Amino acid sequence: MLCAGTSNEKIAELVNCSTVTVWRVKKLLEEGETLERKPGSGRPAKLNVEDVKNTFKANPTATISSVAEENGVSRSTMSRAVKKAGGVSLRRIERPLLSEVQRQTRLERANKLLNSLKHAPAGLLAPPESGS
Repeated sequence: MLCAGTSNEKIAELVNCSTVTVWRVKKLLEEGETLERKPGSGRPAKLNVEDVKNTFKANPTATISSVAEENGVSRSTMSRAVKKAGGVSLRRIERPLLSEVQRQTRLERANKLLNSLKHAPAGLLAPPESGS
């Protein structure tokens, strides 16, 4: 659109940005520069990804909260660093409440209980009579 001679106002309206942004982009392109970020621009990271990996390799049972406290950063900052390093928080892994073995054991016990209740004498499950 810039090369086609469209006005800055029309481009800004179509792209939904300010005319100043269109003007800056147009100026950069005319000067032969790219729209990429310059190296070193932006806020530097508080944590190095390799340091985070090494910390958890040295102590795999450490919690994210404890490592964050040791490094003087928040838990959410440490969580982002762990995620960026390719790790996952064990707290966030979805686990079933019962394992398959526990589920089978409960089912067997429940079936035994139901069978014993079905074949129990009639008065065995009756509530005790009050003696008044």
